[in-house]
Amino acid sequence: MLIDEFPVQIVGQDTIKINLEPRCDRPIEALRSLSTKNYAPKSTNAILLNNCTSGFSPCNIPSISVRTHFESLNCSNNSSLSCFSRADSANGFFDYNMANISQCKYLLSSISAESFTGSAVSLEIQIMELRWWLQGDCRCSEDAICTQVESPAGSGFRCHCRDGLAGDGYLAGVGCRKDAGCNPAKYLTGRCGAGARPAVFLGGIVVAAVGVGLGLVCCLARRNSISKAKSFRKLHRAEAADINIPHLSLQGNRKGHE
Repeated sequence: MLIDEFPVQIVGQDTIKINLEPRCDRPIEALRSLSTKNYAPKSTNAILLNNCTSGFSPCNIPSISVRTHFESLNCSNNSSLSCFSRADSANGFFDYNMANISQCKYLLSSISAESFTGSAVSLEIQIMELRWWLQGDCRCSEDAICTQVESPAGSGFRCHCRDGLAGDGYLAGVGCRKDAGCNPAKYLTGRCGAGARPAVFLGGIVVAAVGVGLGLVCCLARRNSISKAKSFRKLHRAEAADINIPHLSLQGNRKGHE
């Protein structure tokens, strides 16, 4: 399943993770195409860029400095490789204007980061995390909690059931119901019986309301539970004051230039 050209790794209650295989000649427009009416990149992504007219400062992924080493990449010797990250964005989304990505010609790859209780950080290499939402005012069921989202595309919302209830939380979905054997962790990993997962409902609602192709979520959620997410490495600050990304193999991705 794809979002644009990128394989979807997993769909969560509020995010979608996609895989960005390193590629020297991927047009920078591919990054802009990931900001839509229903999803956009999070600010915690570190964006790796190629063929830039000016460099950026080293990537500052929450509380640690990541020094990216590009020497072994099979890109043109004349290209300028750079990295941009800004985790303190006001709305939690990647700021295209602040990044000034127009200075760069190609999107190389991405690193997704997440902070845990202030003492450790998880990095996922070649992954970009998108936040998703539905447009408009809250349309959640009576026993659901509505989370309002101020996105680059305007106001939106997400729904989730209160603790102890199962369902997707949406007024137009299955809503919420009591389930003594269900808790949020079991629900998100598909162990709450007949309750639909949030990702399944998201796919149906977005296709009906927007028609932008997020129907892929329906199939994906049936095959991939959140418990099967790609494993990642937790790095404590004391261990990770300087993290070296030694290389990202790009061989086989330059067919268009051969």
